[in-house]
Amino acid sequence: MIIDKISNINKYSALIPNVDSFFKYMETNDLKQGVNVINEKVDLIVIESETVALRSHLFENHQKCIDIHFVVSGSENISIGKIDKAKIFTSYNEDTDCELFKDLFVTHEIRMKSNHFIAIFPDEPHETTISVNGIPEYLKKVVVKVKL
Repeated sequence: MIIDKISNINKYSALIPNVDSFFKYMETNDLKQGVNVINEKVDLIVIESETVALRSHLFENHQKCIDIHFVVSGSENISIGKIDKAKIFTSYNEDTDCELFKDLFVTHEIRMKSNHFIAIFPDEPHETTISVNGIPEYLKKVVVKVKL
């Protein structure tokens, strides 16, 4: 996991392949809500929703991609869990590169706000879109999925 300011993301180009491709895409294209395919290795997903006050306690995990989350408007909490002894809720699906775990031990609780990003690597299960201070609010964010 990496947490930093968006202005520093190029420092991590050795760890995050194609890091510059999605920023170039964002600068030159109108982003539509939903999935924007940048190339065969990078998808950019624009999400507009309301944060949730109550946790679902469902953590998603990926095996073949890095998730990079950054907030455009609003704020959210993201929980990172420990995969040891986790209960599988939904088995791994290779097509979606996703598996869900239930009731993980939370190791990190990160408050995301604009101008910052978090890069979440394989085997770092995460729960997102959690409201800050239990108060739901409008959230616009971008999730970049970089295939490894």
